[in-house]
Amino acid sequence: MRMIGLAGIIGIVLLSGMAYGNLLGKYYAGVNIDVDGILQTQGLTERFQRVDANIDYWNGSAYYMWAPISGQWDNYTVEWTGYIRIDVPGEYGFGTISDDGSQVWIDGQLIVDNGEGQWYDWEDNMGENEPGEPNQPVYLNEGYHAIMVRFYEGPSYDGIELWWLLPNSGPSDIPYYGTTFHGTPPTYNPNTNWAIVPASVLMITEPCAMDLYSDGVINLRDFAILASEWQTLTPVVGDLTGDGKVDMEDLALFVMFWLEPCFVS
Repeated sequence: MRMIGLAGIIGIVLLSGMAYGNLLGKYYAGVNIDVDGILQTQGLTERFQRVDANIDYWNGSAYYMWAPISGQWDNYTVEWTGYIRIDVPGEYGFGTISDDGSQVWIDGQLIVDNGEGQWYDWEDNMGENEPGEPNQPVYLNEGYHAIMVRFYEGPSYDGIELWWLLPNSGPSDIPYYGTTFHGTPPTYNPNTNWAIVPASVLMITEPCAMDLYSDGVINLRDFAILASEWQTLTPVVGDLTGDGKVDMEDLALFVMFWLEPCFVS
């Protein structure tokens, strides 16, 4: 009966499109920039967490106000963490346009430092907007790579987008015209070969966390282990979400990776 019940739940999860992913966003009151110019979250007050499909919070206007924290229009920080799936190995570009500043880490390495202040500004790891700066694309192997994006808002308008440039896309043609957007509304470039990083490649966790049987793929063996700990309060490996029990949230996360191979670069 337990297995039949879980099979029914899986059907409901699949039909409803329920998923436990893409990036985990932590929203903080306050801003902390250290002496090296790195955005930090230490000492800030966490207001809430939520799952965000991707980072696409701007409408192209210089006067856009995102204001994700109710009652906190200014002076806040957001940290997104998760994994990005790379299907084609090669050299990748990453960039942000944000008001105010933003930074991007891949596998623990800071690759984009968009430290601009007011108004929307573009920065990437391909040397755009910095005359004389060499291109610095990041080489990524096939697999899942840790990604972290931090963003802060001081006063006034706010928003952010996360973009990428895929391998073999040709010379970089950034998404917005101009070399600086201070006080000047940015203009979208319809010929850009950059794209906003889609939700389909972003995940809160990576498949190996679901490979409970350790056979390299997420399958019925792993499901059997998850089922054996269903709704227990002392799970050994089935508590995938870390809330101390095995329940619908763990199942929804597990189903999202069904039959995915387990490989991490």
